[in-house]
Amino acid sequence: MNCCANCFDDYYLATVIEDNSETNGKCDYCESEAVPLIPPHFLVDYFEILTSIYLPSEDPEAMSLSLLLNEDWEIGCNLNTGTFDGLLRRILGDEYFYDSYVPVEDVASSLDTRNWEVFREELKHENRYFPKNITDEDHLSWLLNFMSNKDFGTVGSLYYRVRKGLSGTVFSKDDMKMPPKDKARGGRANPLGISYLYLASDENTAIAEVRPHKGETIYVATFEVIEKLNLVDLRNPRKTVSPLSLEEENLKTLYLNLGYLCRLGDELSMPILPKDAELEYLPSQYLCEFIKHCFYDGVVFKSSVGAGVNFAFFHDEKLEIKDNISENVVNLVEYDWEAVE
Repeated sequence: MNCCANCFDDYYLATVIEDNSETNGKCDYCESEAVPLIPPHFLVDYFEILTSIYLPSEDPEAMSLSLLLNEDWEIGCNLNTGTFDGLLRRILGDEYFYDSYVPVEDVASSLDTRNWEVFREELKHENRYFPKNITDEDHLSWLLNFMSNKDFGTVGSLYYRVRKGLSGTVFSKDDMKMPPKDKARGGRANPLGISYLYLASDENTAIAEVRPHKGETIYVATFEVIEKLNLVDLRNPRKTVSPLSLEEENLKTLYLNLGYLCRLGDELSMPILPKDAELEYLPSQYLCEFIKHCFYDGVVFKSSVGAGVNFAFFHDEKLEIKDNISENVVNLVEYDWEAVE
């Protein structure tokens, strides 16, 4: 039996399979057609390192390896649990495969999510410029290395910005770029007076972000990446990072900090009411300033109002407006709601 890259939701493993496959055909596990195939046991070295952060256990709280890997890394979410379980057994071999596992119990080097909660409350209500509960910056900088996005920010990529205006308003290309510093209001990523460029991955998300009313006029600018951007992707660390690309020591440290990284991603995407924004944006502004300090070009984060993703770029020299700015009228605005009990 053979497996393929589509069996795993992991960019690194996909490259390994495609580079080492010697035959194409139909996958025995996910049933993809005409794809590069590889015998499962060829992947044993990668999965032996990954399983080193789990221990076989008969504890009632223990889980199957397939459930653990999907819960922690979302590696096998393309397959149903039974099929993924069978594939893992083929990869590791019956003699090294157990019915249930638990994670290793070593939290010495982890950044507890509670540390961030304490820090964000201090930043908002106690000490803004010289906080006492600041996180380990060297450790956080090291963790950001794993969050560098390889898909977004490539040359030729297109992103979008929308501004509201009156019909017939003439926006120049400079008007659609980063706002002047004296007009830079505090936002989700940028502090007051520090200008960032907010773009979205698609027009619908860019429009949703400005929250227009029916009948309002909006202007859309298309930006093209002209020089590779180095971005930190905070959308879903469990999916962004490939654990199979890491050595055992780094894998263990990263695993222990996954919850913390996920919390940082939530900081940039959680819905915030306008009346609360001034205070609630302080932690995410600090985080983005720190990422900028580490010489990244910007951050990728989930949109709280659209289906696409958002970007906050710290500079706009590596992007240019591709076409003329288009004038549009909003015809329909939809809402979703639920009763509060």
